[in-house]
Amino acid sequence: MVLPLPTPELVKRYVAQFDSDERYGVADRLLARVFSDFPKNTVLEEILGKVVLLNSLYSTSVLAVFAMAKHILESDIDTDLSRGSPTLVSRVARLKIRGGSRIHYSFESKYCSWHRPALFPIFDSQVEKAL
Repeated sequence: MVLPLPTPELVKRYVAQFDSDERYGVADRLLARVFSDFPKNTVLEEILGKVVLLNSLYSTSVLAVFAMAKHILESDIDTDLSRGSPTLVSRVARLKIRGGSRIHYSFESKYCSWHRPALFPIFDSQVEKAL
């Protein structure tokens, strides 16, 4: 596969195409609004709302959304988010439930990215394929 040379015009064209997509454009505008309205991670209800929306709209397969929201609250992530801590995603991605644990790296990279997109790139299976 030959990829075109990225230029500002090409990026703008693809962004416009994505933004005009009925499903993804609307979903991203909603997520942008919710993450903007609730920028902190100190109130469980606000975190739970962000977790549920992100998990549902991005199909991140977090089955225990309440446990994830509580985990984010207890992880006290706001300072690390503002600093762009390179260990934050890995630290919070591991969710312990009922004696076991599951790593939600894709979800957590998206959660952090929605807070600070310039500091936290999204990593998921689509990015992995592209790389």
